[in-house]
Amino acid sequence: MSEEKKNEEVKDVPASTPKPSPEKKLEKKINIIAIVAILAIIGVVFYVISKDAARRNSEKTVTSPVYNMESRSVSGPAVPAPPPVTPPPGMTAAPKKSTPKTPPPDAWASLPDPVAEMDGKPISKQTLIDEFNSQFPGNKPPPLNPEQIKKAAYGLADNYVNHQILLDLAKSKTSVSHDEVVKMLQKSFDEIDPAQLNMLKASLAAQNMTMDSYIQQKANDRLTRDTVLLVKYGEMLEKDIKVSDAELKKTYDELKNRYFVTQPDPPGSMRASHILFAVKDQNDKAEMAKALEQAKKTLAQIRENPAKFGEIAKAVSDCPSKKDGGSLGVFNKGGTVKPFEEAVIKLKEGEISEPVLTQFGYHIIRRDAAPPRQEKSLSEVKDKLTRYIKETKLKDMLTAAVEKARQQRKVKILIPPPAKPVPPKAG
Repeated sequence: MSEEKKNEEVKDVPASTPKPSPEKKLEKKINIIAIVAILAIIGVVFYVISKDAARRNSEKTVTSPVYNMESRSVSGPAVPAPPPVTPPPGMTAAPKKSTPKTPPPDAWASLPDPVAEMDGKPISKQTLIDEFNSQFPGNKPPPLNPEQIKKAAYGLADNYVNHQILLDLAKSKTSVSHDEVVKMLQKSFDEIDPAQLNMLKASLAAQNMTMDSYIQQKANDRLTRDTVLLVKYGEMLEKDIKVSDAELKKTYDELKNRYFVTQPDPPGSMRASHILFAVKDQNDKAEMAKALEQAKKTLAQIRENPAKFGEIAKAVSDCPSKKDGGSLGVFNKGGTVKPFEEAVIKLKEGEISEPVLTQFGYHIIRRDAAPPRQEKSLSEVKDKLTRYIKETKLKDMLTAAVEKARQQRKVKILIPPPAKPVPPKAG
């Protein structure tokens, strides 16, 4: 069964996917702040281009925006993309004859040259183009039109300057060795999703490369070294940041209800977990019989040991909720298909149903209890809050340092800034 189809099902059956806990949300927020702290005000400057490109199915979507903060973390640089797989000699197809095409317009033609000044020295348009291209495999970005570049040009130049200033600040205080870069890359690869890691290894194997040789190669990459340098610089500054008890208490009070309190489920809502045995064609009697047999056999296993419901769901369910042990979280009445909802309503908390048929196949359903209101104390979340406050302070510190350096180094962006959106008229 395709993953796309499964995703369609999970929308129809459970009404909502499990929501992360409030504390998990804070962890995500902390991670984002950490990234911002390391890279200061270096934003996702090619948002406009990626957004425009996403609309055009015929073109490759831009997935590696310049200085994309989401691709880096305080634990290490982003895992670089594997080298492209190329066919062995003699296996390439003969080139097709084609009519010469008119060369595409120069997307960068509208930009002035130079694009900026710093320390009284010009920053050429070609420098900006080269820096932009370096973000893509083989220094080859997807096709871009002049309008896209025009919309993003000011941000590209502004963030290029910020990035150079931040690198200079880092270089004035610390440096990184080849071994440090290798170590951080190895840590990054250890932390990525196993499925992604296996795909990378397969791609490398097709190039007769090992993970070790690839890491050594990437450790010599300028972008990788710069990222590791920024990470080290940020960690060095963070060590000297102090957090008082008063700051902890104030921040806890501000964030408690949002992140450290688990609210009870809304009235009338319900919770359930399920195991799905999908049926593609319910007119196929043999397929229906096979799915029902599997459901009954699995139900017998669960009856013997109900505590293994989640473990069994992870092993056999055809729904994406399997990764959460079959949990569908909380959903309201009317938020799922009728046979599924009716079965949940009839169950008592903790009770497990006989196989239930819906348009998606057979389900084994367990009615789950709503969690009570829970509140974590300041002492329980002190370490997490300390990290949050430190990284917030670090972000502010780096932002201020970059802004001060911009003034001292007489930065000028020579590209006209984008027009500010006009607010809608009242009435």
